[in-house]
Amino acid sequence: MELEIAIIITSSASPQEYAEGDADVTRFVSLMKPYDEHSAERALARCGESAV
Repeated sequence: MELEIAIIITSSASPQEYAEGDADVTRFVSLMKPYDEHSAERALARCGESAV
C-alpha cells in the first residue's frame, strides 16, 4: 500500500514556487497568512479531497 499525503504550507507563495521537479502541485495546499480558523479548516478539507 502506498501512503499518500497532502501538505499545507502557510505562505503567500504559489505551490509552483516551492514544489521541486515533477512534484504534483495539487498535493500542496497553500494557506495564506494571516489565516483564521475557517481558512485552516478549508485547507484541511482540501487535503482530504486531494488524498482520495
